[in-house]
Amino acid sequence: MKNQKFEQVMGMVDDDLLEEAAAYRAPKKKRLPMLAGAAAACLLVAVSAFSFFGTGMGKAEQTTIANPMQKVSHAEVTQLGYSIPLPAAAAETEYFLIDTGAETPMAEVRFLANDTRYTCRTLKTDGPADISGIYADWTQDYNWETEELQIHLTQAEDQTVRMEWYAPESGTQWSLSGGTDALALMRTAREIVETLGYNMAVSPAEAENVRYAAIEQEGLEIGETVFVLNGIEYTYRTAATLESAEDFADISGVEDDFAEQVEGEILWCPVRLYFDKGGSGKIVWFDVAPGLLYSLHMSEGADAESLTEMAELLFEPAQNEAN
Repeated sequence: MKNQKFEQVMGMVDDDLLEEAAAYRAPKKKRLPMLAGAAAACLLVAVSAFSFFGTGMGKAEQTTIANPMQKVSHAEVTQLGYSIPLPAAAAETEYFLIDTGAETPMAEVRFLANDTRYTCRTLKTDGPADISGIYADWTQDYNWETEELQIHLTQAEDQTVRMEWYAPESGTQWSLSGGTDALALMRTAREIVETLGYNMAVSPAEAENVRYAAIEQEGLEIGETVFVLNGIEYTYRTAATLESAEDFADISGVEDDFAEQVEGEILWCPVRLYFDKGGSGKIVWFDVAPGLLYSLHMSEGADAESLTEMAELLFEPAQNEAN
């Protein structure tokens, strides 16, 4: 999907602008002091042994295929280097190991939390992979990245939901599925992720009351992180788009009449700032080459400098992934 959108937008925008953005090498900047990481989580697959019958000398010959799924104890899972940080409300837990042909089997835990049955899997991999074992007609697809994780949330027409996250540093993939409430699934995933020592939201390490959501607005799928820092609430959003117009969309969702409006740049990206000096304000910007829209709203203390400073801290250009 990302490649398709990228190819479409590449044909729609000015060649000079694309060349500048694609060739950009960002200078080293202060990285967000995100929480450090540890290892893993859990897993499920249902496979049954079957028999093949042939004939020979008039008698049936039976060959049994071994079941790749084995019920084990928590201790047996942790011995393989997997961590299973379940939510505090988890009950009725069951652990499994699944032979995928890899050197280390996949681990799975099934548990009950807040009246919902969940399945969490984890596997050592060389890159992001779908290990959920769920096949559905996914109609909503949200992706976002933090300093340490690549996160993927999908929801099907029948409201089936799954959430996956990959940690490149440790080479570990996780998957969580269960129920039909996307927000409940995200809250459960966050408990697991934060116990692992990661931060699922894009925010400074000192931020408090961090929460996130995946929302739809005017046909755009938007990832949102809300956090409080030094008593000020910030709302950071990002969304993919095929548009290339200079008058790019404002995805902040904030329609206030601000006293001041100025324009500027973050790296090569055009920026619009709106604020009541010392009060609330927002900054919106557009990275044309990958087709990504951004917005940041702060509840108080806004001016051009404070909005730009926080936006630069949070913004990680997609081009850096390939450089």
